Amino acid sequence: MTSLVVKKGQFVTLFRDELLSHTRSAADYINVINDIIPFLLTLCRQTVIINGLIEYWIEMCTREAENEGINSAENRIPAVVLLVELWIGFTEYVDSKATM
Repeated sequence: MTSLVVKKGQFVTLFRDELLSHTRSAADYINVINDIIPFLLTLCRQTVIINGLIEYWIEMCTREAENEGINSAENRIPAVVLLVELWIGFTEYVDSKATM
């Protein structure tokens, strides 16, 4: 069985700040999250919710997915894909947040 060990208090730092600083763009960061979300869902679903990462990702993806001539399709598509994955993986949570 695979396990994920992250030092206490470092979960958000790792999956938000550090990972974002090591990718070239928001689209690249979103693609990485898309790649690892199945593992996070399996290994640490509640930690993603408790630490606010899901809200961070939803807000970021919503911003990147908007089509106001600012973001290219290359940025919007991964954001929409991750929004769908988050909705599927955290349906109850997302549905409970009517204002998202």
